[in-house]
Order: sequence, then structure tokens, then C-alpha cells
Amino acid sequence: MAVQDRNVHRDAQIARKALNALIEDPATVDEDEPIYYTTPRYNYRISDLIAYARVIATADITLRAKAVQVNGVVGQPALAAAGAVTFAIESFWQNVAGVLTDRAATAAQAFTDAFTVLEDGWGVVLIVVDAAGTITTRAASSTMGFGTEALALLACPGVNGDGSEGVVAVLTIEAVGGDFDATADNTDTANAFNFFDAGGHSLTLVVDTDPQSVNATLATAIKDPAGMRILDGRGDNDMLVISARSDGAAVTTEGTFQCEYRPSPIQGEGRGNESVSQTAAQFTP
Repeated sequence: MAVQDRNVHRDAQIARKALNALIEDPATVDEDEPIYYTTPRYNYRISDLIAYARVIATADITLRAKAVQVNGVVGQPALAAAGAVTFAIESFWQNVAGVLTDRAATAAQAFTDAFTVLEDGWGVVLIVVDAAGTITTRAASSTMGFGTEALALLACPGVNGDGSEGVVAVLTIEAVGGDFDATADNTDTANAFNFFDAGGHSLTLVVDTDPQSVNATLATAIKDPAGMRILDGRGDNDMLVISARSDGAAVTTEGTFQCEYRPSPIQGEGRGNESVSQTAAQFTP
């Protein structure tokens, strides 16, 4: 199958490597569970993800392909508002010094820095984890009031530069009916509570008795919040991870996936700041 990589000229001849493996049914509901990983020996870019299944029963399965940095997390952990001055984080897998480690869900995560989002404005908060599994939060500033969610995402703070922490998620909050005070206000009020999807290439195999073949939706971004390399990986360092997620006890019959990746940069393709993925619609203010 011919695959068009959006980052280079359509006629470019590119050496690609394809990973082929069976789809493992997720053992845990509502978690992006790693079913395959590798660490290429060169800088790479994930170019495509394709999956096939003869039958899917009981629950849909979502596959993701993502470059996971040291201390970074697999897939996209979901966040949820709570009835207190906290929020919930579902369980997730983390790349700790080349070992995938399962972290338990957090029912009540407090904001570790004080900030206010002004009424009718948006704020953005980076959620990070270190090698010990300790989660902390980092707001763009102590007082925020961005006019739109997109503007808030563009102002997202970055991870530190020493590789000691990885991105769990990026949270955006809209203050409705008054200012939002992270030290005093519940997150389950009328405030909008969203998280940015940084899951890489993704596709979903749906419950069906007929064979199906699905191509991934290719990941693009205006700007990668926090400098996440969603599709770009550094050789001998960043894991290329395929994860599977279901909302029930999914059963796959003759399910396989193929993930393609290729060297990067190539043919004059600029990486710029290597902490930012060079995706199709990237814009760095």
C-alpha cells in the first residue's frame, strides 16, 4: 500500500521500516496499554499506522502509535473533574529508563501551584510525572485569562530540559460564572475542564463480525503543548509504543497491525527545536 507522508515531497523516495504484530486484547479497561514497543537506533518519525481484524467482539479497540520519551507516558491518560479542589487521572504506563511501568490511577490530584483563571477566560496547566511516579502541575502563569482555548494551548509551559520529567497531560480550564481559584474552587462546577489529545496516530477497530481494515488518523497540531515529540523520536532513547485501549472486555479474532516509521530528518527537512514535532500544520509563535 502506498503511504503519503505529509512532511516531505510526495515524490520523495524514502526508506521506511514496517512493524507487524498481532493485536493483544487489552487486559485493563480504560487504559492505553502497551502491546508492542521498540527503540530504534536512529532518530525517527512515525509515518503511519494500519490495523486489520477479522472479528471484533464485545468492545471497540483503539490503537495508538506514539514516540514516548524518557519519563513520558503511553497513549493519552484521561482526566476527570472531581467534587473537590482536585481532579482524577486514570492509570497509565510510563517509560522509566527504558522500562514500561504501570502507574495506578489517581483519584484526587491537587494542583501543586496556585493560580487563578479570570472569569470567561481560559487557563492552561501542564501535568508532569518524574521517574518516581510523583505528579505535579505547572500553570502558564499565576493569573490567566486567555480569550480562547487555542490561545491558552499556545501558551502551555514546557517540560524542563534535563529529561527528569515527562508529560502526563495538558489541561485547559474555562472560568464560568466567576474566577477559578485553583486553591479553593471545585473542578466539577460549571467550568470547562478539557485535556489536549496528544496520543499520536490513532485508529479504532469497532465491534463487527465482518473483516475490517482501518488506516490511522494522522496526528497534526498547531503547536505541540509542552514541547511533546508526539511523532518524532530520538534514537536509543525514545520508545516507539503501540498501545491498545478498550471500554470493555474486547475480543479480537485474527487482529494485526502495521506501524511504519522512517529516519528523520531527511532531504533538508528541518527539525528546528527537537522537542517539537514537525507536523503538517505546525505553527510556533
